Amino acid sequence: MRPIGSFALASALLLVPTACGDDDAATTTTTTTAAPAATTTAPTTTTATAPVLTGPSSVSANPQTSDGTQIVVASVVLPSPGFIAVHGDADGSPGGIIGHSELLPVGTSSDVVVVLDLALEASATVWPMVHIDMNGNGIYEFDPGSGTTTDIPGTTADGAVAAIPVEITVEAMTAGMIVTTATGDLGEIVVDEAGFSLYVFMPDNQGPSTCYDACAATWPPLVGTVTPGAGLDPELLGTVERDDGTVQVTYNDWPLYHYSPDDSPGDTLGQGVGGVWWVVSPEGDPVME
Repeated sequence: MRPIGSFALASALLLVPTACGDDDAATTTTTTTAAPAATTTAPTTTTATAPVLTGPSSVSANPQTSDGTQIVVASVVLPSPGFIAVHGDADGSPGGIIGHSELLPVGTSSDVVVVLDLALEASATVWPMVHIDMNGNGIYEFDPGSGTTTDIPGTTADGAVAAIPVEITVEAMTAGMIVTTATGDLGEIVVDEAGFSLYVFMPDNQGPSTCYDACAATWPPLVGTVTPGAGLDPELLGTVERDDGTVQVTYNDWPLYHYSPDDSPGDTLGQGVGGVWWVVSPEGDPVME
């Protein structure tokens, strides 16, 4: 067999001689390197963000009497979550903001109570206006004076700003006669302005009072003219005439009473007495627990 020289060794990278019986017979093998597999990159998917709708929005409110600390907006329709901002009057058009509601959901909200940051000192026109929560953070952000105008006004079906003028008649409060709410061991309940619990009597059955004489001595009826405070639904507040001609305050048609043994604000010693006396919730229902 003929020796393989250095030139033949260098050529062996491509051709490799193999002995097979006879020295002169050779088989040539070709080595092929496979091409790398193709790499496929998945297309990037972009999810479109739905636009925040500002319309159609609407707001309605009736002329009303108030102590100047709040107003009630009868109805608000929102295409996106938002707020009712109350603007003061500036020569017949909306002026500076004097209060706003909590965040309201999409759809219709009724009897929205807006507590004013700046109380009205006299009867005036105010402008409830829809504002949309544009960045979805649930915080009201519209103060042109500071340059913050994130939560822009909502618009009606015809593209106008959803705002209306409302006449507010301001009357002085009757001292000691605010009905409001407070939170304690029984949850949020209806109380007077001093924080004393108010009760309902089941035999009244949302009608005229049936508590007189000795009953009324232990359970003094709440009588007189009252003003709805924070947390109270003004539409549920009313009155009913007693046999002696005095006017008793009602809530959701339930006559309201104090309980004489309650010595301090927050006391609920009358809760459940006789299985017929109960504190009442802001929704106007007896709290039976």
